Amino acid sequence: LRPVQHGRDIQLTLDSNLQTVAEEVLEFPVVPQGVFKRDAQWLADPEGAIVVLRPNGDLVVAASGPAPWSERVGEDRLAIERTLTKPDFKPPGSTFKPFVALYALEHGHISSGTSFICLASPTDVKSDMGVYGGVHCHKLFGHSNRHPEPETPALDVTDALRMSCNVFFAHLGELLSIGDFWKLAHTFGFAEPTGILPEDASGGLVEHSSAELFSTKLGLRDRMRAANGLSVVEATPVQLARAIAGLATGELPEVRLVNAIEERGFLVELPRAEPVPLPFSEASFDVVRSAMVEVAQHPDGSANDALSTEQVGFRMAVKTGSADLEWLNETTLVKHTWVAGWAPAEDPKVVFVFFVRRTTQTSGWTAVWLARQFFLQPEVREFLAAEGVPLEDVEFD
Repeated sequence: LRPVQHGRDIQLTLDSNLQTVAEEVLEFPVVPQGVFKRDAQWLADPEGAIVVLRPNGDLVVAASGPAPWSERVGEDRLAIERTLTKPDFKPPGSTFKPFVALYALEHGHISSGTSFICLASPTDVKSDMGVYGGVHCHKLFGHSNRHPEPETPALDVTDALRMSCNVFFAHLGELLSIGDFWKLAHTFGFAEPTGILPEDASGGLVEHSSAELFSTKLGLRDRMRAANGLSVVEATPVQLARAIAGLATGELPEVRLVNAIEERGFLVELPRAEPVPLPFSEASFDVVRSAMVEVAQHPDGSANDALSTEQVGFRMAVKTGSADLEWLNETTLVKHTWVAGWAPAEDPKVVFVFFVRRTTQTSGWTAVWLARQFFLQPEVREFLAAEGVPLEDVEFD
């Protein structure tokens, strides 16, 4: 036998207090009683993840639910890490749309004024939703049917991002090639390691970096779905948070979990990799970023009910997302839902991703309320203020 050789101390980027708060929010989610479509089954047995990242790549929160301490975890049910791994298929839904819009704008596939009509099809007897090329929108009769300006029913890219119009992005999928999708995914780090693990890492922490996008040849219908973050696209919450940080700042960071390692009795900070500048103009960035602000701030934004400044006390840029998985029966569709964004909207200090696993309601009824619940916690507000996010007082439920 040899004497035990102790490892060296390390300092993590994680905030243990916020990590605990995130796990508790995932364990005991609250959706206000006044919310019309509440998924009571998910609320009774919630699964999901919360990620908080600094724009420089420091991972502050990486919480999965149920956590190891949950009473729901036992011999018949394990606590599964969901922020870095994909135990099952993880399409990001409409949170992928801003990246598609940015790429399409930059490469001349569309302009800020390009518009498409979103209406139900008179020949589609199975659905009253907006539809194009077999890709359905979530809006009854289509967004153009109730557009704020009836004389111009077509939606431009800002409208489409704000209201999360699948039909608009089905058109974009038609315009983009397979090569465009691969280039887009590579640029933002989808299907690639986030940098959180050393290249020679073995054992211990696991990261699933590959993605469905690269394992299938995309036909036209696949591309139309891919532009909506569906069917052939997937990402982990940390991959998505990293990509969102790039969208917010114009530079793609490496994600960092270990901040310092002990050397001869002292903690020595590890060198930080330089972020990668993203090949997009400020004009293209501005269109997408402004639209993401409207998602929370505009009355018909998909996150306005829960994540406006009036609701959370600060101004954010955000995108909601829902990704259909399977039909449980003729009327019940199971999906993952997401919220991804940053704050403050004009000067990013904090990046966040919320993931709700297998719910029967869209993100506007699920993930946005999980995000609001987290942002209203006293420990989170203290952290946001310390990071430089201006906060206004709000009424707590």
